[in-house]
Amino acid sequence: MLWVLLAAAPALVAQTIAPSSLHGAVPLAGVWKSNPGDDPRRVERAFNDSTWTAVTMPRPAARGAVGYTWYRLQVRVPASAPPLYVMVGPLFPAYEIFANGQKIGSFGGPLGTAAGQILAEPAMFPLPDSGTGEYVIALRTYEHGLVDGPQRASAEASQSWIGSQRAIEGEMARWQLDRMQRSAPIRALVVSLGLSALFFLSIPLWRRGSPEYLWLGLWLSIVAARRLVLMVPEAIGWHSRLWRGYFNSGSDTITIVVEVFFWATLFRQRPSWVSWTMVALEVLSEWALPRRVTPLLMVAMLVIYLDFCWRHYRRADSSGESLWPLHVGFSLYWVPTMLYNLIHLGGEPDTPSPWDIAMRSSTLAFVFAMAVILNRRSARTEREQQRLEQEMSAARTFQELLVQGEVSGVEAVYLPAREVGGDFYQVVQREGARLVLVGDVSGKGLEAAMVASEAVGAFRSTTSVSPREILQTLNRALCGQGRRGFVTCLCARVEEGGRMTLATAGHPAPYVDGEEFNVPGGLPLGISADAEYEEFPREAAHQITFFSDGVVEAADRNGVLFGFDRMAAIASRSAREIAEAARDWGHNDDITVVTVRRQR
Repeated sequence: MLWVLLAAAPALVAQTIAPSSLHGAVPLAGVWKSNPGDDPRRVERAFNDSTWTAVTMPRPAARGAVGYTWYRLQVRVPASAPPLYVMVGPLFPAYEIFANGQKIGSFGGPLGTAAGQILAEPAMFPLPDSGTGEYVIALRTYEHGLVDGPQRASAEASQSWIGSQRAIEGEMARWQLDRMQRSAPIRALVVSLGLSALFFLSIPLWRRGSPEYLWLGLWLSIVAARRLVLMVPEAIGWHSRLWRGYFNSGSDTITIVVEVFFWATLFRQRPSWVSWTMVALEVLSEWALPRRVTPLLMVAMLVIYLDFCWRHYRRADSSGESLWPLHVGFSLYWVPTMLYNLIHLGGEPDTPSPWDIAMRSSTLAFVFAMAVILNRRSARTEREQQRLEQEMSAARTFQELLVQGEVSGVEAVYLPAREVGGDFYQVVQREGARLVLVGDVSGKGLEAAMVASEAVGAFRSTTSVSPREILQTLNRALCGQGRRGFVTCLCARVEEGGRMTLATAGHPAPYVDGEEFNVPGGLPLGISADAEYEEFPREAAHQITFFSDGVVEAADRNGVLFGFDRMAAIASRSAREIAEAARDWGHNDDITVVTVRRQR
């Protein structure tokens, strides 16, 4: 029975090459014999491989069985043939090649290690002179079973050849040229993604408060780098499958984290537990599991995207922003990319087909959709900013009407901050005395300016010269408006001889000849219509200095306040000097200073 089985086993048939064929390169198209395992005797020419499995070469390069696998081929050439070379196609990530039991070269390696796994590409080796023209070519290959599979080439691209040195070098050059031409669309895609990434990364440099551009630029940078490393590794000279696998897993992990922050900034929401759960699953898939079974990254991206969309719609965004370009763009990106990952699970194609290129180019559709979304959002933001600037300009113009009054012996300085505040002052001459009104409305913006205008209007409508009565009139007017907030205010009547009568509603006390005039502070205006205010007389003084809290609360870069001590040290100076000293210290609020000097 044993003899019957041996007789039925396929014999190793030598590939015979005619002398005329050796002027060029000849495909090694004979019957190869293959067998897993490792045995050093398999290099010998006389080794019996009749029980091995016959395989047709070339075959599409793909992930082989983990461990060692041997391949043997018998070739017969004319004994008078010139020196010959063998080109082994891009079939294996690491191998040693033998001819008639003699080692003639290797690719990758060392065999048996993960570090020795190299992305497959052609390699040429010289054949020793056999004397008879008979050769047994043996390949000892090793597959480590890395997560990142070898690049998978077509059968045509995986062809091995035999011929003269010039002919084999020509085949090597033809393979490189063909690969350059086939990968040209991918290179163009990488350049497009890289330029898009630079564009979006540059936007935050001149447009503050737009983090979504930064996250999108980072995401595109990672995608471009992945395309370059995974599909055109020779462009950067990176051929190690091990390090490419580390890069692949690391970039996948970073991609999903950047994805979370991008959707968070785009939808203006915080990442939920769903998003972080998908991140954790992706990290486990990349680093903890022995081999990625499904393209979990794409599933995680889809779940995160749907989670943000769902919470965005539940929030019922009042901006009315239409996100249909985003949905279309994401679908055009996600569906082809998911199909690509399923088709090429475990390895990237060595020479991408037009369909592969089309699926990979779907990223540009997503970029275009995001450009539309962000451009529309930017236009809407600019319109809103212009509206606010016009409103603030109107408020400043309106506020300038609230800080006026030219009376002999009175110097007033108002230095507005960047944001419209609620400071106001009025100086008028009534019944031979000078009436000074200084106040500060809580809050900022147009609302504060409106409250200040009501206070000034009430002041101008009264004919009283009593500071107490004036504050009570202002208080009733503000309480009757029903607005929120309050107003600190101070009213003083200064007679020609310098005698002052003062009433205050929670406003900082003035300085009289450089000393603080300490009086009980009353209740701010606008809180209670029944509030009562007292008058406090003061004998003749040379200079009285009134100011707003923007002077003493001016803060430097370290947060140190200008304070009352510094104010007291310069209280006898002119209003201009005091205001500029506070401004130079730190101008973070409106600054108002009014000085009244005795006339005789």
